[in-house]
Amino acid sequence: MEDATPTVGQAIRMKKLELDGKLNEEIIEQIMLEEKPNQKEKFTMPYEQLREYLPKEYTNKQIENKIMI
Repeated sequence: MEDATPTVGQAIRMKKLELDGKLNEEIIEQIMLEEKPNQKEKFTMPYEQLREYLPKEYTNKQIENKIMI
């Protein structure tokens, strides 16, 4: 339907629901619409490019804190 593949955890849950006689299309859809860790949006930037805008003495933690402000 959504051209999605269930995670191992989702497949195990669906198998258990099927064995319990509780699996139906609505439950499958709910499970498959859950956000998966590998589907979360990420932002990346080359480290060297980021360094151009911050003091050279900043540690990685200071850089992270500055960005999160």
